[in-house]
Amino acid sequence: MEILTAAQMDALRASGRINAEVHAALATQVVAGGTGKALEQVAKQMIHDAGGHSSFEREGRFPACLCVSINDEIGHGLPSERPFQPGDVVKVDLGVEFDGIHTDCAHTYLIGPYDDRAERLVRAAYRALYDGIAAAQPGHRISDISYAVARSVHNDGWEIVRHAFGHGIGARLHQPPQIPSFGPPGRGARLRVGTAITIEPVVVAGLRYTRTLADGWTTVTVDGSLAAHVEHTVLISNDGPEVVTAMPASSHEDARPRLGDPLTRPSAIDVGGHSIDLHSLGPADMEEALALAHRTMDSVLVEAWGRRVHPNDLFGRKGSQGWVCRDAQGDLAAFVIFEKVHLLHVHILAVAEAWQGTGLAHGLFDVLEQAAAESGLPGLELWVQENNLRAIRFYQHRGFQDAGVPYVNTRRMIKRL
Repeated sequence: MEILTAAQMDALRASGRINAEVHAALATQVVAGGTGKALEQVAKQMIHDAGGHSSFEREGRFPACLCVSINDEIGHGLPSERPFQPGDVVKVDLGVEFDGIHTDCAHTYLIGPYDDRAERLVRAAYRALYDGIAAAQPGHRISDISYAVARSVHNDGWEIVRHAFGHGIGARLHQPPQIPSFGPPGRGARLRVGTAITIEPVVVAGLRYTRTLADGWTTVTVDGSLAAHVEHTVLISNDGPEVVTAMPASSHEDARPRLGDPLTRPSAIDVGGHSIDLHSLGPADMEEALALAHRTMDSVLVEAWGRRVHPNDLFGRKGSQGWVCRDAQGDLAAFVIFEKVHLLHVHILAVAEAWQGTGLAHGLFDVLEQAAAESGLPGLELWVQENNLRAIRFYQHRGFQDAGVPYVNTRRMIKRL
């Protein structure tokens, strides 16, 4: 198992940031009518602009910079001109080499409308991935990861493809150790601080057996059942597993590209005949905003993530902007914090109890969507906790669609403009 130097760890994190940024951009393009070829063009340009290289083309001899696998294809799918269709399960797998160090990451996307079985399959794959990551602690053995992944998949009632392994990664794309997605715990080498690995469950709705198509690359399920493929690159650190390919807004915030000037906004929003003042969030608003976030969000976050709102969630994001709504009495009615990346990422929206259900949240999103469109951004994205059913219904009503699971007990939602 390769032990990375400090410089190589920095390169791994940089490669992971590029990988995550490309995935974030590709997620906005995985829509009905999009194509794998279009995804490849975006990925190639972004990797080149970031000073990286395609790991798959350089090391894997793959004839494209990313794999795009659809429905029963489990992996190694060749990007094509076939338009994505509603209901498709699209897997995007990307390897990035930067400064001689590789990262590998795959996400699975659902194109709506899709059926409940497909959604449950994809969510099971992400649960297994994060269960495997949680087991990747210093001193644990390789098969502790394998056992955690398989147990999660089987508890959800699905099958795992056994020949799809995670692997060591670093100076080479694929290197020891192999990390199966099945098996008993307590076996294999111990995980050492400074090693990098990938965890890569491939979960199927039917039989776990596969075959390779005539193109020599694309692998499909033998019975035509749906498949989900997810993967992260993980650095084993003294503090536990560090997911270096985590989606934007989860880690390495300051390395993400910043785009343009602040969004323009009106000075007020009309809500049911009431004029609500709208201004930029400033130091004088912070204490009240944090108190409102605690009142409205702590119970959700404690259940979903095991923690309360932290001030850094609101005010510690370099490059973010905030708007504050105050009623006629000057009381805080709502606030929203967002950031312009490849699209408009909404970090947090909190509405005071007295203003919930009045249309204020809709008014804020009307303004956000108009401002994003005027800035040339292709859409909005946000993360919402799985247990926040009211928020999920609200965003669905506004036209947001699921776009993967970037973090445990969380769904990523995107709205195209």
